[in-house]
Amino acid sequence: MQAAIRWLCEYDFYMEYPCDKTDLKTVDRFDNFVLLVNSLVSMATRTGTQTYSGEQTDACAVIDAINAASVCCGCGSLTEMIFSALDDFTDALASTHIKNYAGYAKAVLWSSLNSYRVKLNTELAVI
Repeated sequence: MQAAIRWLCEYDFYMEYPCDKTDLKTVDRFDNFVLLVNSLVSMATRTGTQTYSGEQTDACAVIDAINAASVCCGCGSLTEMIFSALDDFTDALASTHIKNYAGYAKAVLWSSLNSYRVKLNTELAVI
């Protein structure tokens, strides 16, 4: 599962070309990208019931959401969803005191996974 998620998020590319050559312009943004990808792997491999943003779910539901976000029909991918979540996470860090970064990252990821297709369709409708 880890290898699949990392492949879908283009993790190896961003590890080889960090910060200056990619959308990860700063070290903090790079570190947060790594945190989000690792958190997504954790969410998809954890056994039992999980709670993110007050919603109970399990690894199967997380994997289904990953698959839905990964369906590319000309645009949209898990990488783009991760960057959308990264933007949300970065904005939250700037305006909120967060004690548990990993827990907050998972909540942001779950929210992004559930809303990504809606956001993408809205952006495409504007174009």
